[in-house]
Amino acid sequence: MKRLAAGLALFAAVPAAAQDTSPPQPWEGVWQGTLGTYPVRLCLSQRSETWSVGAYYYLSQLKTIGLDRQDDGTWVEKAGGSDAVTGRWTLRPSGNALSGEWKQGAKSLPLALTRVAADLSDGACAAREFLEPRIQPVKLRETPKALGKFAYRELAWDVGKGFPEVSLTSLAYAPVQPGDKAINAALGLDPAKREGEADYVSCYQGSLGSLGTDGDFSFGYAPRAATSSFLTVTANAGGFCGGAHPYADYWWLTFDRQTGKRVDLGTWLTPAAVPRSDWFEDSALRPLSPAFKRIVLRRLKFADSECRAVVSEAEYWNIGLDRTGLVFSPSLPHVAMACGDDAAVPFAELGPWLSAAGKAGVARQKGG
Repeated sequence: MKRLAAGLALFAAVPAAAQDTSPPQPWEGVWQGTLGTYPVRLCLSQRSETWSVGAYYYLSQLKTIGLDRQDDGTWVEKAGGSDAVTGRWTLRPSGNALSGEWKQGAKSLPLALTRVAADLSDGACAAREFLEPRIQPVKLRETPKALGKFAYRELAWDVGKGFPEVSLTSLAYAPVQPGDKAINAALGLDPAKREGEADYVSCYQGSLGSLGTDGDFSFGYAPRAATSSFLTVTANAGGFCGGAHPYADYWWLTFDRQTGKRVDLGTWLTPAAVPRSDWFEDSALRPLSPAFKRIVLRRLKFADSECRAVVSEAEYWNIGLDRTGLVFSPSLPHVAMACGDDAAVPFAELGPWLSAAGKAGVARQKGG
C-alpha cells in the first residue's frame, strides 16, 4: 500500500535547532579555505555542551561530508553515510583564521581557512552562507505527455549537483477553458526563488543545522483526471529536513476549469456525510460521519487488522475527484502512514449523499 499522509499544505517547515546557551567557541562559524590544495567550505557549530555538528564540502564537488567532534577536541569525518572514519581534523582557531591538519592513516594535509561573515542565529551549518556556493542556476526540462485526451507538459527542474536529493516537478498545459490560465499559475513552481513548495534550500538548512547532514526534498504535482469542467491533480511531498523523522504528504486538488478556482469537494456532500462543525478554514481535510465512513471503508483493502483499525479511526480525510467518482484519502499519523490508501467511491453509490452543489458538479463531470 502507498505510504502517504493526507494534508493540505506542504510540510516544508524547518525544525528549530537546539539552542546552546554556553559561550560561543572560537572555532564556531562558516569557514572557507583549503584542505591541502583543494578549496573547501566548512561549518562548525556547538549545539549543546555535549554535542557539536560540522560539515564541509570540496568546492569542486559540492557534496557534504559530515564531521563529529570528539572528546579530545578533534573532528572525525565519515563520508558516504557510513560509520567508517575517512579522516580526522585537528583545528587551531586564531581570531578569523583556522589552521590545522587533516589526517587519514599516515597521510596528512594542512588546513588553512578564514572566517566567512554569516548569520549564525540557527547555527553555522544552517547558515545560508555555508550553502551559497552550492546554489546554481536552475534548469527546466519539459516533456510532452497526455492523460487520455488531456495534453500537458511535464515540468522537471534540475537544481544542480549541489543538491542531489532534490526532486521538483509540476505540469502546464495550453489554456482552452476560461479558468485554465489561473490554474496554470496555481500549479506553477519557481525553484529559482526558493520559496513555498519549492524551498529546497531551507530544507537542507534544517537538516545541516540539526545533524550536519544534507536533507532530502521532493515536491510534485501530477494530473489525475481531466474533463472540460474540472482538472484534478495530486500533490506529493516528502523528504527529510531535520527533526525526529522524515515526512511524507499526499493530497488532492480539484480545480474548476471555468473559473480557475479550487473546488471544495466537501461541499459536494451533505452534512450527513461530511459534518460542517469541524472544518478548518486553511485545510482541505474534512471529517466523515460514521455512517458515510463505513461506505468509504468498504472500498479499501487492508494488509492486516491493525491497519484496518488505524484507518477506521481516522477522523479527517482528503477528497479528490476522478472521472467516475470521489476519492477519499485518510489523514494518518507518521507511524501509520504505511496503512494509508485511496478509496474510490463511484458516483452511483454517492447519490443519496450528494448535496445540490454535488449533484450539479457530478452532472458537469459526467458531461465532459
